[in-house]
Amino acid sequence: MELDLSSYFAASLGLVLLLLVLKFIMHKTDTILKFGITGLYVLVILILMRGYLPFDFYKINLTTSFYSHKVLPFLRDIFYYKINAGGKIMTVRQITLIIFIVGWIWMLCKKIYGYFAFNKFINSAPLYNKAGALQICEDVFYTIFPQDRKFDIKIVQSNILSSPAIFLSPNPIIILPDILFTEEELKFVFYHELIHLKHRDFIIKVATDFLIAAYWWNPVIRIYLFDIINHVQELNVDYEASKGLTKNEKLVYLNVISKTADYICKNKKKRKPIYALSDEHPLNILQRLNCIISSKVNGLTFKGIIVSIILFICSFTFVFEPSFRPTYDEMGNEVFEGNEELSYYIWDGTIYRLYIGGECVYKTSKIHEDFKDLPVYKEESK
Repeated sequence: MELDLSSYFAASLGLVLLLLVLKFIMHKTDTILKFGITGLYVLVILILMRGYLPFDFYKINLTTSFYSHKVLPFLRDIFYYKINAGGKIMTVRQITLIIFIVGWIWMLCKKIYGYFAFNKFINSAPLYNKAGALQICEDVFYTIFPQDRKFDIKIVQSNILSSPAIFLSPNPIIILPDILFTEEELKFVFYHELIHLKHRDFIIKVATDFLIAAYWWNPVIRIYLFDIINHVQELNVDYEASKGLTKNEKLVYLNVISKTADYICKNKKKRKPIYALSDEHPLNILQRLNCIISSKVNGLTFKGIIVSIILFICSFTFVFEPSFRPTYDEMGNEVFEGNEELSYYIWDGTIYRLYIGGECVYKTSKIHEDFKDLPVYKEESK
């Protein structure tokens, strides 16, 4: 595995392409049903894995370099342009790296601060005062988790969110807005939120937030990644929560979601950063209702898993790099400059092929003195 700027930008592009495919699948409910809701969830996990693996895989012949002969060489020349920064000579590349790192740290600190600020606020929120609610929650808890697990759920009431949500603080807190749920409906509210807890969806949410911080400069990832993943989590929980319900129970569950959608529409407000698992998009909720009602809904399909794995593997297959053209020294000899991490010799038993920046630039019968420190690979191992 190799990590450099090219592989990092390739990972960013791979994430964008995977998100576009996921968004295309989710554009129509029929496509979701054919693909499989659990298959979507698997694709989400693979998308996150791709973001956390910004590597090239040249040595197993998975990654291929695609060379740009105009745009990227032009950008490379700009990146290596030297400027005087406060009396210190730095390249544009070094300054850009500093900006990236500062932006990443800023976004990360902002999200961590937001989490702790939300944690402080929600822990000071009043407890949900409906009689018997805690007992209903405990009864539902032990239908999902084993009896030896401690029930440590706290239920609070707050209109900071327009839909029921769950938050880890580090113990779970269920947040209920001012919606009048019946006892039977509360049962399914708790069931839904506790399935999020069972799936460890909050960990996925935190991993998503950290990934957004790492690619803060990419507007597609920053704006769409969390909302898309959050919607898939909701669809997946709905699928698990409703698949074993009777007709009457499913009607109650649908009514819970309908009440929530109605409350969201009547209480429109500027959305704040969400640090809990909730769904406040009316259109998303409408799609959730359609998926629950449909008799054609699938969980895990062979097609969905195969497509997800193929897309994941394909996202590692490309890296875009500038082409390396030789310059000439005083004697008229060719001089190559390139990425040392992708520079090496290939020995085929007869000649050495010199690769600079992953591109073959020279063939020789012996190793050149100027490149004697580069690694040498036998052709059969490449």
